[in-house]
Amino acid sequence: MNTLKFEHVEKALDTSRVRLVALKDETRTRAISLAHDLELGGQKGLNTLLEVGENAIHSVADVAARFPALEGQANKLREEANRLEKARKPKALVLAIPEYDGLGLKDILPLLDGLTLEQLQGVEAYELSHKARKTVLSTIARAIGKKN
Repeated sequence: MNTLKFEHVEKALDTSRVRLVALKDETRTRAISLAHDLELGGQKGLNTLLEVGENAIHSVADVAARFPALEGQANKLREEANRLEKARKPKALVLAIPEYDGLGLKDILPLLDGLTLEQLQGVEAYELSHKARKTVLSTIARAIGKKN
């Protein structure tokens, strides 16, 4: 009976090793992509980094879940991975315009010209997913056109 349990644990460990090696290779590839994205500019690189971390944490949680004694740690890891996933969503975007939601058109429009391309894209994504005001979106589109 003990031999059977040992073989089961050994098989699970072998499977875990294979998954971790694959994860290491995938992480290396994604890190190279991340470095390139960071060179190009912020949010895309940050999202890539968060996604790599999220995937790595999910993989480790999957391995930990195979062992009943580690089930609590696996659940905590999954919670952390879910937190990272939420950070990649446009809602988690830190807008370049403080207290954006409380501002009116007359307050927002003059501020758009001073933003970088990345900041404009962030405000655009946020505006699209919230109020979607045509005047704000068309002004952002013109400002983005000037930056390109």
